[in-house]
Amino acid sequence: MLCAIREPNAPTCISRLWEEIELEVSDNGIGFDMLKSPTDFAPNGHFGLLGIHERADLIGARLEVESAPGKGTKLRIRL
Repeated sequence: MLCAIREPNAPTCISRLWEEIELEVSDNGIGFDMLKSPTDFAPNGHFGLLGIHERADLIGARLEVESAPGKGTKLRIRL
Protein backbone atom coordinates (compact mmCIF):
# COMPACT_ATOMS: atom_id res chain seq x y z
CA MET A 1 0.00 0.00 0.00
CA LEU A 2 1.26 3.45 -0.91
CA CYS A 3 -0.05 6.36 1.14
CA ALA A 4 0.60 10.04 0.64
CA ILE A 5 -0.50 12.82 2.93
CA ARG A 6 -0.49 16.18 1.20
CA GLU A 7 -3.24 17.64 3.33
CA PRO A 8 -3.34 16.69 7.01
CA ASN A 9 -7.11 16.13 6.82
CA ALA A 10 -7.20 14.15 3.55
CA PRO A 11 -4.79 11.21 3.36
CA THR A 12 -4.69 9.39 0.03
CA CYS A 13 -3.82 5.70 -0.28
CA ILE A 14 -3.36 3.54 -3.35
CA SER A 15 -3.15 -0.21 -3.00
CA ARG A 16 -3.16 -3.18 -5.32
CA LEU A 17 -5.31 -6.07 -4.20
CA TRP A 18 -4.51 -9.06 -6.39
CA GLU A 19 -5.95 -7.97 -9.73
CA GLU A 20 -7.59 -4.80 -8.48
CA ILE A 21 -6.30 -1.27 -7.87
CA GLU A 22 -7.89 0.76 -5.11
CA LEU A 23 -7.65 4.51 -4.53
CA GLU A 24 -8.95 5.83 -1.22
CA VAL A 25 -9.24 9.44 -0.12
CA SER A 26 -10.64 10.28 3.29
CA ASP A 27 -10.99 13.30 5.52
CA ASN A 28 -12.17 14.08 9.01
CA GLY A 29 -14.36 16.99 7.90
CA ILE A 30 -17.99 17.72 8.65
CA GLY A 31 -19.36 14.92 6.44
CA PHE A 32 -22.86 14.88 4.98
CA ASP A 33 -25.98 12.75 4.72
CA MET A 34 -25.58 10.21 1.95
CA LEU A 35 -28.20 10.11 -0.76
CA LYS A 36 -29.17 6.99 -2.68
CA SER A 37 -27.34 8.04 -5.86
CA PRO A 38 -24.69 10.62 -6.82
CA THR A 39 -27.23 12.06 -9.28
CA ASP A 40 -29.40 13.06 -6.29
CA PHE A 41 -26.85 15.76 -5.40
CA ALA A 42 -27.13 17.55 -8.79
CA PRO A 43 -30.53 19.27 -8.26
CA ASN A 44 -28.97 21.15 -5.32
CA GLY A 45 -26.02 22.33 -7.43
CA HIS A 46 -23.51 19.80 -6.05
CA PHE A 47 -21.89 18.16 -9.05
CA GLY A 48 -18.57 16.92 -7.57
CA LEU A 49 -19.62 13.39 -6.63
CA LEU A 50 -21.65 13.06 -9.81
CA GLY A 51 -18.55 13.96 -11.87
CA ILE A 52 -16.35 11.51 -9.96
CA HIS A 53 -18.98 8.79 -10.38
CA GLU A 54 -19.20 9.42 -14.14
CA ARG A 55 -15.41 9.37 -14.57
CA ALA A 56 -15.08 6.16 -12.60
CA ASP A 57 -17.80 4.61 -14.74
CA LEU A 58 -16.00 5.66 -17.93
CA ILE A 59 -12.91 3.66 -16.98
CA GLY A 60 -14.87 0.67 -15.66
CA ALA A 61 -14.21 1.45 -11.99
CA ARG A 62 -16.53 1.31 -8.99
CA LEU A 63 -17.00 4.33 -6.74
CA GLU A 64 -17.89 3.85 -3.07
CA VAL A 65 -18.69 6.82 -0.84
CA GLU A 66 -19.04 6.71 2.93
CA SER A 67 -20.05 9.81 4.87
CA ALA A 68 -22.14 10.93 7.80
CA PRO A 69 -22.60 14.29 9.50
CA GLY A 70 -19.70 14.88 11.89
CA LYS A 71 -17.89 11.73 10.72
CA GLY A 72 -15.93 12.89 7.67
CA THR A 73 -16.00 11.35 4.20
CA LYS A 74 -14.27 8.43 2.52
CA LEU A 75 -14.14 7.94 -1.26
CA ARG A 76 -12.91 4.63 -2.65
CA ILE A 77 -12.42 3.87 -6.33
CA ARG A 78 -11.71 0.28 -7.39
CA LEU A 79 -10.47 -0.63 -10.82
